[in-house]
Amino acid sequence: MRYTGHTAAVAIAALLFIAPASRLHAASLRTSVFTGFDSFIDRYTILDVDTLETIHEFRAGFLAGVTIGRADTRATLRNRFSWGNQTLDETLDGDLAFRAGENTWIELRGSMHLKAFREESDYTFGNDYVQSNGRLRIKRRLAPDLSAAWKTRVELVDYDRRTDFDYDYRYVDTGLEIEGGSYFEKYLRASASIGAREAPDTTALSYRRLVGDVEGQLAAGETAVHLFAHADRRDYDDGARSDYWLVDSFAEVRLADGAAAWSFRVESELVSYDRPDATFFDTHFLRGGFRLRTPLAGGAANAYAEPRYGMMRCPDYAEERYGEGSIVLGIDVARGADLWFSASWEPGYRGYGESGNTLYSDFSFNRLSLMGGAGLGAGIDLSLFVSHDPERHSRREDDFSITLVSLEISRSF
Repeated sequence: MRYTGHTAAVAIAALLFIAPASRLHAASLRTSVFTGFDSFIDRYTILDVDTLETIHEFRAGFLAGVTIGRADTRATLRNRFSWGNQTLDETLDGDLAFRAGENTWIELRGSMHLKAFREESDYTFGNDYVQSNGRLRIKRRLAPDLSAAWKTRVELVDYDRRTDFDYDYRYVDTGLEIEGGSYFEKYLRASASIGAREAPDTTALSYRRLVGDVEGQLAAGETAVHLFAHADRRDYDDGARSDYWLVDSFAEVRLADGAAAWSFRVESELVSYDRPDATFFDTHFLRGGFRLRTPLAGGAANAYAEPRYGMMRCPDYAEERYGEGSIVLGIDVARGADLWFSASWEPGYRGYGESGNTLYSDFSFNRLSLMGGAGLGAGIDLSLFVSHDPERHSRREDDFSITLVSLEISRSF
């Protein structure tokens, strides 16, 4: 493999030596070993025959990290290595933050991630790769409640071989961010950046990019209003693909009434192409929900319920349009660092508006999710993630489900 991303490892190590040595002291070392199990199960139907694809991975590895510095200068270097029966996984990352003046902070971050698939692995499309990322952020306080920051980000991805889905690319962007107020009272953040991606082996996927974000919150007593909008414009170089806009937005109103809390949420995702065609066409997804959260067990746990409804709009293709109703029932438990978990169940139904739809069929679903962690004592920690998403369609041949399980036990020293 041509690991062009290896230069990121040199940059990460160099972070520890950028600041004067006299400002880097009080080092702390953290190490841990872990073992875990990951499972991916995909069930579907082909020609009335139930099909099952599974990938099970047993893995073990270690995590080591060192932090050097004090309040005005801090450097961290981390390394995580995992060896499994399916893959080898190595991540090296580091960051450095230091004060460059009374009101100026500089942050540098870098990482290199290597993923290698064993020859006998069950991954059908396994393809070794190296991904390297770097970020520079210079933040200056302009007033007690107002700051501005300049950010630059670089990403390099290098695959072992070129496929229809995997291709090398280089991406860079830079931009400005303005932030003011307090997140728990009045808060406003706005940012804009320009970027470009170059894919040497397939220029059809090279593009120029313009991204903007606006986020605001207004809180007064037991009431809060939160707004967010994100716009992403991509212009492709050779015209092989249509340029397009992606606009995401979110609004939420929260109100506490004694021990209970109410919230109303609305979200939108709009995709608009300059030249829509049969593959890339305009869509607009809308969803609204109403959530009630109430404390349990003296505040150590919270239960919530959220009925919600969503719809997909598509002006050009009636087959893509649908409505979806569901209710999310969940519980969150937090008892310090020794025990926490979050569980939810979402039953619902999606119906397509086009009668005789040959592409999609109506279906009911039951989405289950569980994640949590527990401290078992003597530096031993347990973490668990489970996701199960089955769909039962009006056409049996469309039935399918995806199940993910991840379990890890670690021991810190």
